[in-house]
Amino acid sequence: MRKIYTIICMLSFALSSCEEVITLDIDNEKPQLVVDAYIDWKKGDTQAIPVVHLSYTTDYYSNLPSPKATGAAVKITTYHSEEYILQEISHQQFANIFPPTEYPTVSNHLGGTIYAFPDGITPVLGRDYILHIEYEGEKYVAKARMKETAIVDPSRTQQNDNGGIFGNKTEARFFFNGFANEENAYLVRMKHKQKEDRYTLDDKFIADQKFFFTTNGFQEELKKGDQIYVSLYRISYEYKQIIDFLADVAINDQGRGAGPPSNNIPARILGNVTHETNPKKNPLGAFRVGQYSEFQYIVK
Repeated sequence: MRKIYTIICMLSFALSSCEEVITLDIDNEKPQLVVDAYIDWKKGDTQAIPVVHLSYTTDYYSNLPSPKATGAAVKITTYHSEEYILQEISHQQFANIFPPTEYPTVSNHLGGTIYAFPDGITPVLGRDYILHIEYEGEKYVAKARMKETAIVDPSRTQQNDNGGIFGNKTEARFFFNGFANEENAYLVRMKHKQKEDRYTLDDKFIADQKFFFTTNGFQEELKKGDQIYVSLYRISYEYKQIIDFLADVAINDQGRGAGPPSNNIPARILGNVTHETNPKKNPLGAFRVGQYSEFQYIVK
């Protein structure tokens, strides 16, 4: 129930207005469980830390964080008799494990509860990882395969000081090759000073798996000596669809002055996490497994 104040009449001769309080009944759906789970494996490292963030949807016009989702039993298994029991950790513990400059996730972790395996696991390319969640009497499961990521080729990086729409912007362009005869989809994260740009790529309209991306998304002008940090995540087509949807939501949020995207998602996001027995109880969100590579560029 919300009260919306609207001006309903204006007396132009008196230059005064009258105001009426109108009470509208707004239907609020029952909060739905949201699963943001991932094993992000940095290329070159021997270990990765599985993370599962459980939260709830909130009202679309609410800026409040999600309620907590404590008491869940969360584990990850493989077909090779591996089992990893995730433990509940605080947001501060999460920040200690992943410093702000190294967050391997696209989630803002607003509210909710985080589960992790802080000791890390030793991932294997091509191996399937199965997520099991038991929460409030319901059981959920998801499966994803560890895929190798690509690497940005520094020798092919191009800088154009007359780039942009009006030819007055410094632009850097980065190139990498995908994998032949495989599904290629990627999440790109670029950081410049305190700003971050994120977007996705796939091979549906790419010839010979030759990809590129640019710094055009940054509003602030690039200057000589500026550092750009790039993270390139290998993701699935299905996960790319989710990221694209959330990007649209973030744009809408900014349009209504809500700040960063929160848990007020106005539509259902179908991911790869399913209820074990009843599809109607499938949660929102997804389980992501894949490598990511990093690259640093200094503007010339």
